[in-house]
Amino acid sequence: MTTEDIEVFLTINACKNISHAANALFMSQSTVSYRLATLEKEVGVKLFFRKKGLPTLSLTDAGERFFVIAEKMRDLHKEALSLQYINSKTRLTVCAVDSVNMYLLTSFYDAFIQENSQFELTILNGYSEEILPKLEQRAYDVGITNSDIHYPSVDSQLLFQEEYVLVMREDIPSNFQSPVNIKSLDRSKEVYQSFDSNFAQWHDRLLSVAKCKANTEMARMTMNLINQKGDWSIVPISVAKHYIKQPGLFYYPIENPPFPRKVFFSFNIRGSAAHQTTINHFKESLQRFLAHAHPYLIQPSPKR
Repeated sequence: MTTEDIEVFLTINACKNISHAANALFMSQSTVSYRLATLEKEVGVKLFFRKKGLPTLSLTDAGERFFVIAEKMRDLHKEALSLQYINSKTRLTVCAVDSVNMYLLTSFYDAFIQENSQFELTILNGYSEEILPKLEQRAYDVGITNSDIHYPSVDSQLLFQEEYVLVMREDIPSNFQSPVNIKSLDRSKEVYQSFDSNFAQWHDRLLSVAKCKANTEMARMTMNLINQKGDWSIVPISVAKHYIKQPGLFYYPIENPPFPRKVFFSFNIRGSAAHQTTINHFKESLQRFLAHAHPYLIQPSPKR
């Protein structure tokens, strides 16, 4: 039984006719009939039957069962042939929180792909509490999160920290006394997003979420909802710097700010030596990029 025999069988089933199958396969009808007869002899059952007076073929009960097997055989053959392409590149799956992916890493991914053609990147968005257990299960290679919750097989290393700032929509910059006391702002115009647990605790001590304009989970939605004069939000400075390119948006330092946002680089420590080398290369490339492209980020102190 060859892969060609399987393809003949599947094509006959799709066309329901020997003549049509022969045309689709660019074979003679006699060749197709011979291959089918040979296959039926090898498996020891009749795979098709023809109703009297009709040119169409139908699968027998045995043919129905063999059809499932034939599809699996074809798929396995394709998968085996694809190994040459899979092995030619190193696959790396990176899952990061949305605000880091969108506002810090988009140009990094592009540059990394351009400079490292041997890698095939899969880039995903996720929440920290989802990313870390997936790393433990080795569903992802790298996670970039706002949390370093402990998992036995996951190492989380501080990648950077960044300050939070006030973003506001205005016609012209306000004459705020700097830094701004957020308690003096109109709560009904706040668009709230919790970026991590420390930020949420800080916010809850000072303000009530119930009185805000909107409560969102994505930075893009947060910034889209700051669309009326006086609307405001507290966001990481990387998000603010991205959006103040738009007219009418400004950012300011805040009084008694929350602790800086911490972002971690996480990975499973149980991979092969070659895989760990790949992870280290990716991390070093990322660190160089962040230091150069986003110098306002607070880099971790070098280990002694």
